[in-house]
Formats: sequence, C-alpha cells, structure tokens
Amino acid sequence: MTEAKRTGFFVHHAFLDHEKYKEPTMLIYEDINPAPLIDKKLISAFAVPLRIKDHDASIINIIVEVEA
Repeated sequence: MTEAKRTGFFVHHAFLDHEKYKEPTMLIYEDINPAPLIDKKLISAFAVPLRIKDHDASIINIIVEVEA
C-alpha cells in the first residue's frame, strides 16, 4: 500500500477540500516527465487543464517553449 493510500490522500484533501472551500484552491500536476527540459533555457510555459464541473481530476496539456 502506498503512503498516499495509507494516509487517505491527506495532501490531496488538504489542497482540494471542496466542502471547506467553494472553489478549488490549487491545481496539482502529477506524473510529468521534465527530463527533456534538463539543461534547456525555458522561455515560456503554459498549463491547460481540462476543467470538468464536479470533478477534481482530468488530463492536462503542458506547452513549453525552450531556447533552441
């Protein structure tokens, strides 16, 4: 059993507690592989989540511009 499962996903609930907060308080990006960006100069980055009403997770597109 993972630590998250053992603790009841404490961090997720702390950041995404819909009963305590009317609007989502934070976006959490997981399972992102930054390896292709190592040693690159970042120019800009955009995160575009697919926001779905009454859901707390979805896919996301991340667009990164680096110096050639």
